[in-house]
Amino acid sequence: MHAQTLIAAAAALVLSGGGSTTEQSLTPTLLTVKETRVAEIVPPDEDKMTFPSDKPGLRLTFRVPLPDGVTLLDIAEPGAFIATDAAGADLTKVEPGFNGEPDYIETTQVWGEAPTKFTFTLAPATRSAETFSLDATIDATVYETTVTKSVKIGPEWTAVDAFGTPVKARLKPAGNSFDVEMQPGTIKAQVESIALVGGGNETESGWTMWNDDSISWRFDGVEGEPDSIRLVIRQGLRTLPLRVHLTDQPLP
Repeated sequence: MHAQTLIAAAAALVLSGGGSTTEQSLTPTLLTVKETRVAEIVPPDEDKMTFPSDKPGLRLTFRVPLPDGVTLLDIAEPGAFIATDAAGADLTKVEPGFNGEPDYIETTQVWGEAPTKFTFTLAPATRSAETFSLDATIDATVYETTVTKSVKIGPEWTAVDAFGTPVKARLKPAGNSFDVEMQPGTIKAQVESIALVGGGNETESGWTMWNDDSISWRFDGVEGEPDSIRLVIRQGLRTLPLRVHLTDQPLP
């Protein structure tokens, strides 16, 4: 008996009527259903890192048909939802992730491309069950376009007229690095990228810290004296409901 059995059904399993979209809602297309079962013959090493795909469960891959002129940014975790198999087992009981809460949704990221797919993880189905059902509504964040904005910046707060709401920014030396701080921090999703500019040099941000009140980008290895920032800002940012509905979907 193998320690892990992976069963994959990758035949374009499509929701009734296929994927569809309106300006008010999005209906995804189911692409694959994969089931992972694990038998721990030897107690696992608690210090070994495990990935979601290594854990027992059902993993459903969907494609999101987007309205014309919009790009998918992210898909949020669902609130309360229903998922059961034909034997009545509750498939919402997924093992907790690193934050202690179940991680149901993973947006599929491809370097240099906007996401168009996501994975919905459920608990393993009962062995005797042949079908399962799922009913969930989750939020998909989309945007229409991006614009580039250059803003002069210094140690004093400066208004940034680019977000449609009042935003201010300042430059803070941090040892051999610099921090760019903005308020409020709720603008994070609108910022696609930020660079620190000065003396003919441009430095990309290394990491970010944020909360609802403020957001701060760290810039290391800055050459010259920076005096401005170059922002790429997402416009038309909004949230659309994503309805995921499967009835008596065959298990792999």
